[in-house]
Amino acid sequence: MTYLKYLTLIPLVFVVGCVSAPSQMPFIDKTTGETEVGEEARAYVGDTIYRKFDIKKQYEGYVNGSFGATGGTINLADTKVQRMLVDGKDGALVRDPVTATSMFGIPSPVYGLLFIDEDSDGMFDKYNIPMVGTKKLKTPIVVDWQESNRSSGYSRELIYQGRDGNNLKFFYREFNDDFRRPAYDQEVQYDLDESDYAQFKGLTIRIVEANNEYLTFEIEGGSL
Repeated sequence: MTYLKYLTLIPLVFVVGCVSAPSQMPFIDKTTGETEVGEEARAYVGDTIYRKFDIKKQYEGYVNGSFGATGGTINLADTKVQRMLVDGKDGALVRDPVTATSMFGIPSPVYGLLFIDEDSDGMFDKYNIPMVGTKKLKTPIVVDWQESNRSSGYSRELIYQGRDGNNLKFFYREFNDDFRRPAYDQEVQYDLDESDYAQFKGLTIRIVEANNEYLTFEIEGGSL
């Protein structure tokens, strides 16, 4: 009996060991750009008249539910996941181990659990466990994604703050990795009696009309 037991286990270990892991990389939503130059525009007090940004956003969320796997049941209760690309498809990685409970109530840890949106319909319909492979979920899982603190990048903004007599007021601010950098805040004023142009850092701004409600302007060139 002991001989037969170990003989039966040999092909199982071999098959499991041959399961290849899917490729994984963080899902990154990259946005870059800046306000176009050479076009007349209107901005109200408090509006950004010029913005330059280079932002790489990552996402995370929480999943709930249960499903059968590895001969037991995995229960998920507000389990944190990171959005990933899994073999080029939308996926979610459970970074911390979860617990699979056998039919006898014996718990065991499961590492590297992945969910995969195989048909790109916004719901995760498959799961993957290392050394086990990819299986179909009976009940799809939905994740409400939120921006993660793993996001990175910067944003620079120049904001119109109204008119005081013949002086135009602007406010400059910066964000780095979604955090405000107050040390770089700068308030500037320009005298319209001297010129219809405002120069700030690398920007050249032509003033068409200005009051305490709105500013009509054109960015003629430059960048922040």
